[in-house]
Amino acid sequence: MSALGAAYQPLVAEIHLETPAGDDVARSLEVLEELRPVVQPLALTLLLGCWEHDGAVRADLDPDAPAWQLVERGLPERIRIEPPDAPGVRRREVEAIDRDEVARWAAEGLAQPAPGPGLTVDLASLHCFHVRAPVAEGFDGEDGYRLLHPDGVLDLPLERRDGRAWVLAPADGLHLYPPVAWTVKRSADWLRADVSVNWSPWLDLGRPEGAGVRAAAERLRERGWDLAEPAYALELVP
Repeated sequence: MSALGAAYQPLVAEIHLETPAGDDVARSLEVLEELRPVVQPLALTLLLGCWEHDGAVRADLDPDAPAWQLVERGLPERIRIEPPDAPGVRRREVEAIDRDEVARWAAEGLAQPAPGPGLTVDLASLHCFHVRAPVAEGFDGEDGYRLLHPDGVLDLPLERRDGRAWVLAPADGLHLYPPVAWTVKRSADWLRADVSVNWSPWLDLGRPEGAGVRAAAERLRERGWDLAEPAYALELVP
C-alpha cells in the first residue's frame, strides 16, 4: 500500500469560540474532550496568571510557577517536545493525557499561593500543539504518513492503536502545525478557544477527518461556546 498523505495548508480554517470566563479549567477541559476524537494531546502547556477579584488581569505580576507542561511518557524518539520559553517550567510526564490527569495537573498549578493580597492564580492559557490524530484510510503498518510541505515531502511517524492508524505531529523538531492545534486563552471576561485546521484531510467535510472537526465545533456550541467568527472552509457560521 502506498503511504498515506496530506497537503500542508496552515490556518486555512480557524475556528474561534468564546464563552464567559468562570470555572476556566472545567471549560477548557470541554475543548479537550470534544476535540479528543479528532486529536489527542501528546503534550499540553498551561500558563497561569494573576487576577484581581473583579476579573482584571495583573500583567505586572506572575505566580511563583507560571508555566506548566504535561507530556505523554514514552513517545517515539522522533517526537521531541521542548519546554515552553518561560522561566521555571514545571514539567511532568504521565502515561496518558486524559481528562482526569489534566484536571489534577491544573489543580496543582492553581493551588499555589497568589503573590499578593486580593489576587487569585488562574488560567491564562492552555496550548496543544503536539497531537496524535486518527487517519481515515486503511493502513498495513509499513508506510509512513507523507505531508506535502512547501519545503518538500515530510515523512511523519504513524502508530497503530485500536485497530487503526494514527499520525503523530510535529516530528523531528520541525516547526509546523499539526493537523489540528488548539489554544484556550483567558481575557478579563471571556475564554476564547482558537482551533486551527492545517492539513487537507481535516479541511475536507467529505472525509471523516474534516467531518470530525466540524462535529467537535458543533458539540462545543451545544455546550455554550459561541462561534465568534465564520470558518468558511468547514461551513461554520455564527
